[in-house]
Amino acid sequence: MAAWSKDVGEYRIEELIGYGGCGEVWRARHRDTGESVALKWLRGGGPELRERQLREASLLAAVNHPHLGRLREVLLDRGDPVLVLDHHAGGSLAALLARRRRLRPGEVVSVISPVAAALAYAHDEGLVHADVTPGNVLFTAAGRPVLTDLGVARVLGEDADLHATPEYVDPQVARGGAPTAASDVFGLAAVAFHALAGIPPWNASGAEATMAVAADGVLPDLRRLAPDAPKELLETVLRALSAEPELRGTAAEFALDVRHACEPEAVAFAVDARGAPRPPSRTGPVTQGVRSPR
Repeated sequence: MAAWSKDVGEYRIEELIGYGGCGEVWRARHRDTGESVALKWLRGGGPELRERQLREASLLAAVNHPHLGRLREVLLDRGDPVLVLDHHAGGSLAALLARRRRLRPGEVVSVISPVAAALAYAHDEGLVHADVTPGNVLFTAAGRPVLTDLGVARVLGEDADLHATPEYVDPQVARGGAPTAASDVFGLAAVAFHALAGIPPWNASGAEATMAVAADGVLPDLRRLAPDAPKELLETVLRALSAEPELRGTAAEFALDVRHACEPEAVAFAVDARGAPRPPSRTGPVTQGVRSPR
């Protein structure tokens, strides 16, 4: 950071909040309005790659859905593209699962159904996420779930060193296949599996071993791991985890099936002194943006 300016465009950088293969993510604040945003640097590459990154990112800025992270604008900092994204103050689903281990079935519905609707919108726009994980599901201060990092693979390009997260990867991708809309459905169902069972579907000692387990495609028994979950919800998640992509259904179908499988309830972010979740007093809409399957 020492080699970078403290100001980028109209934004003053405040603190590092994330780091990945594509670069660093910093929280920043608009100098005039005081609004908090996230700045993601896309590091490396020559002029041609940077030009294409800017072009692709500009196209992604037109994508708009209430449960998709918004790309506000694209800036340049010393030749590197910088994505200006919404900053979500509610933390990630990964952090929530680390605190609570698992969610109640109604909470899973309230997270997964709207994110599936967001994926359905993205797929209709010709976009594939390629790495749906609990870490990419963030919450606003009001508790609204938002899927982030949509289109990062497209912006970075085919030569980027990107890998799907082994714990949630589609077995066909783990075996070397290209990510598709069907693998996004699998990834989100894998996130639902983790939220219900308390563990991800693929789990071994180390990334390489976990990827090998995923490539084998033998799922743990979700019904045994989540015995209190409604049968219809378990069946919906397991259908979306089918080994054959054509049996998984679309993201729009998954959104509606999850919503109808169980009564939703608002996600409890606070815990009591024993670490048990404190239920919120009301629920919010979970199917905003869902399109009926064609």
